[in-house]
Formats: sequence, C-alpha cells, structure tokens
Amino acid sequence: FSQRRKSMTVLRAAVGRLLCAVLLVLSQVAIADSSGTGFFVSGDGLLVTNNHVIEGASELFVQMPDGSVYAADPAVIDRMNDLAVLQVRGVKSLPFLPIRHSGTVRRGSEVFTIGFPLVSIQGSEPKVTHGIVSSLSGLADDPTACQVSVPLQAGNSGGPLVAMDGSVVGVVT
Repeated sequence: FSQRRKSMTVLRAAVGRLLCAVLLVLSQVAIADSSGTGFFVSGDGLLVTNNHVIEGASELFVQMPDGSVYAADPAVIDRMNDLAVLQVRGVKSLPFLPIRHSGTVRRGSEVFTIGFPLVSIQGSEPKVTHGIVSSLSGLADDPTACQVSVPLQAGNSGGPLVAMDGSVVGVVT
C-alpha cells in the first residue's frame, strides 16, 4: 500500500509539470475534421504527433492549454513510423517534454499518458491514464513498439507515453 501511495504521489507531481506541454491537435480534412494529441519537444514550437492524426489535412491547428489556437505546419513526416513533427506558428519560449531512449524502459515499468481521447464525447480537458509496460515488443513481436496496460482510446494518438520520471519514452498510436 505504501508503494502504491508513493507511486501516485510521483504521478501527480509529474502530471502537474507536464500538462502545459501536451495539447490537442486539430486537423481539417475534406471528409471530416479529426483530432489527436501532440506534445512539444522544443521551446520554439516543435510538436510531435502521429502522422495518421494529420494525414490528408488541409489545415492544422493546435489548441494550447489556455484554450488559444495556433496554426501549425508539417516540418517532418515519417509515414513508416507513423510520426509527424509540426512547427506551431507564432509561439516562443514554450515548456517542452524531455525525451529518453525507449530502450531504457523495462517490462513492468510504470508509465502514463496525457491525451485528448474522444473529444466530441469526453470534452477537451486532458485525460491522464496510468499503467505498466506489459511487453517490450508490439504486435507480432514488432521491435519498434511496446505494449502497455494504459487505457487508450481514439484521440490519444500522438500523445506522449511518459515514464514516472517525467520523460517521454514513446508515442501513443
């Protein structure tokens, strides 16, 4: 019980520090608008999300924690790994998340994510979910992915998978 309480205290502290760097990504596409999650990786507005969150979008926007909305442009697209780096226009000196190599994560490690699942139903307040790394490989033993017990839903895509020290160790897909 004591270990669980300590874990939750660490989680609350980490979430408090990170909330300002995780945001809602809004994509305007021809068929329907979509949304996902993204997170800043630099203070000058570079944001990471999944490529499938923005693919086919005619316009991209991000909603900041204070509700303000900024336009964004694709800077780097990696279709093979389903990653996209966006440059958010008109922002400076932003808080961003530290990144740690995913190879440092161990099976059973506690992790959490902050994201914007099912915004049309659950609203645009960020949601925090917590679990463990259950496998160090993805489906069919894919070495480029891992499996987690963290509850995830549509809209969490592109969000950070965060270790208990507050560093990003993966991107939710």
